[in-house]
Amino acid sequence: MRKGIKEQRDVHVVIRNYRRNGAPFWNDLYISPVRDEADVVTHFIGAQNDITAQREYQAQLSHNANHDALTGLPNRLLLDQRLAQGCLLARRYQRYLAVPVH
Repeated sequence: MRKGIKEQRDVHVVIRNYRRNGAPFWNDLYISPVRDEADVVTHFIGAQNDITAQREYQAQLSHNANHDALTGLPNRLLLDQRLAQGCLLARRYQRYLAVPVH
């Protein structure tokens, strides 16, 4: 955001902010420069939207995709993702990967 303002160009960012009571919320923020007749930036205007509900919905979709609906435990898809990530890290750092079986 700072870089865009310094370069005097349009900026679009998603930021996590906090309410006065300390509760977090997500902002979708657009900032644009306003130029005068000589094409000099005189100030910026911004518009922000609270997208907290959208972010919570996305998090719920992600959780549902990776966890069993009945038990809430991680499902096979999440296991496969974590194993792939673990194998990648093990190869990168020349380590071993162990998976405990209960």
